Amino acid sequence: MSKKYIIIIAGIILVLMCIFAFLFLRTSTPAPEDENAQETTPGELPAPASSTLNQPPSAEMAAGFPKGETLTIGTPSGSVTVKNFYPRIVGGEENTVVILEKPTHFISYDTMDSSFWVAVAAKPFLENRAMAERDFLEVLGISQGNACRLNVVVGIPYGIDPSLNGRQFNLSFCGGGL
Repeated sequence: MSKKYIIIIAGIILVLMCIFAFLFLRTSTPAPEDENAQETTPGELPAPASSTLNQPPSAEMAAGFPKGETLTIGTPSGSVTVKNFYPRIVGGEENTVVILEKPTHFISYDTMDSSFWVAVAAKPFLENRAMAERDFLEVLGISQGNACRLNVVVGIPYGIDPSLNGRQFNLSFCGGGL
């Protein structure tokens, strides 16, 4: 082979390597950080996203909801039968539905891990927590004992009360709470 062909082949290889390097670097560049993201420390709740959680579920989402009067939720302590809260949901997205929303609190359910979040969204915390827990029991139609068998976190979103920002609690009547 002549020197001329070797130079041409080396040039083609060099150009291909540059193209591959460009494509690789372009696709592996990390996405810019969300300026509005809030940092959390382990064990703390993030602020509720101002997303579509407060919008009614789509028809496609609602078509998959259970239709009976009750639901059975499995727990490590056995199954708990609750009122079917799906007909009354006020919003949701993907795997989370908002069961109840009031100015002082809201209650959501995560369909992936069968957990509930009772968010106290106003001061005074203890008074509004008590109202939220009463609403939780009423919406689900269960006793305090059965509520303690469910996976429930009571929390306060960021910005409501700096002394409690992002903290998580058990239901007050289940022990281990504030």
